[in-house]
Amino acid sequence: MNIIKGKSGRHYYVDEIKRSWEGVVTVVKVFTETVDEQDIIAFQAMLMDLDVSGEVKAPSFTDEARRLAARFEITLTEVSLTFKYAPAPPLDVMAVLRWLGHAAWQIELDGKVILIDPFLSQNPAAAVKPEDIEKVDYVIVSHEHFDHLGDAFEICKRTGALFIAMYELKVKADENGVQRTFGANIGGPFTADGLKVTLTPALHSGNPAGIVIHGEEATIYHAGDTGLFSDMKLIGQLYKPDIALIPIGSLFTMGPEEAAVAVSLIKPKVAIPMHYNTFDLIKQDPQSFAKLVKRRAKGVKVVILNPGETYEYKKAGRRK
Repeated sequence: MNIIKGKSGRHYYVDEIKRSWEGVVTVVKVFTETVDEQDIIAFQAMLMDLDVSGEVKAPSFTDEARRLAARFEITLTEVSLTFKYAPAPPLDVMAVLRWLGHAAWQIELDGKVILIDPFLSQNPAAAVKPEDIEKVDYVIVSHEHFDHLGDAFEICKRTGALFIAMYELKVKADENGVQRTFGANIGGPFTADGLKVTLTPALHSGNPAGIVIHGEEATIYHAGDTGLFSDMKLIGQLYKPDIALIPIGSLFTMGPEEAAVAVSLIKPKVAIPMHYNTFDLIKQDPQSFAKLVKRRAKGVKVVILNPGETYEYKKAGRRK
């Protein structure tokens, strides 16, 4: 039993509400001490605030409603409104991920532009050149190897983007003239100029880290260069990434089989392979990875991109 106060000041005791977010017919039964035209107008006005319209008709009340009415010593005058409940659809919020080749990504998230591991000028598979990057808010680098650090310093100095990396690499950025830097280590979440990030373990050389970016539109896990390790399950449990960017090239990182097991541990909604086919040494078939994921991690969607292609991830948002 819900109590609604009308604009006239009277209280309406709602006996039955059947709602459908798809906009089908909804029935609301109310009873009140007295009912007059002012009450009906007030109640309908409240419904109009919810983007509904209605008509008045006489209903039948449940026994429970009658017992409650007696308890409150209310003289029942029965009123019912039958109407179409048609709220506006939820807002779609969208994260846009563009694979630039190798482990390089350009991500639009919560109105910000983020670059990860911008290995571009020396990358034979790069979709863009460093000078093509005009607007960027953050550059995050997973580790110091040339094929990940890439053009990060030059891009940050030219655009004023904030450079985020493991602390030792942050010091190197300072020494190379990058004005805005933020150093961290593997541990818990931190906020760098409004961006919430967690650096996670990664099994590799070059002082590596995985990267979790926590956004309203999506939580994204970039595994960096890494082999398979069982604590990936904790990354999934703790941060629940919507999207996992997973290396599959083998030799220097996981291959397709290990990467599929990693996906089964992380359990993202979407997995996108990366760090393959840049060089002959890491040549792989991403379809093989997709088949292995289908077998090992049921329910996870695999998205395969070519360098330069984008993926739009939509999450239903709530209207405020």
